[in-house]
Amino acid sequence: MYADGSIQWVAADTGEEFPSSQFLIEMLTEMFKRMAASGEIRAATICYDGLTIPPGESVMIDVISFALEHRSGDSTTALLPYFRKEDEHVECGEFSTIARPQQFFLDSSIAIG
Repeated sequence: MYADGSIQWVAADTGEEFPSSQFLIEMLTEMFKRMAASGEIRAATICYDGLTIPPGESVMIDVISFALEHRSGDSTTALLPYFRKEDEHVECGEFSTIARPQQFFLDSSIAIG
């Protein structure tokens, strides 16, 4: 979200057909760091397909992950588990969130308004 409240979708592209997911996430993170430092944005989110081991479990599951951050200091990762059923339909599990350290808005001196 830009400082004026407008929303813009962005994506990372290396020009490769199957780039590393981690590299794309790092590209977006660096872009958001620059935009946050300049005061251009007030919030940012990176959405990606991931894997996690739920608390109390030992098997990794597929999740849609949302790394959300606001210049006020709020920073969380939201996880939505999903399962592909035998009939190819996708079923979602229980939504959860976990706190995460800030990565985009590292300069707390940016004015909040």
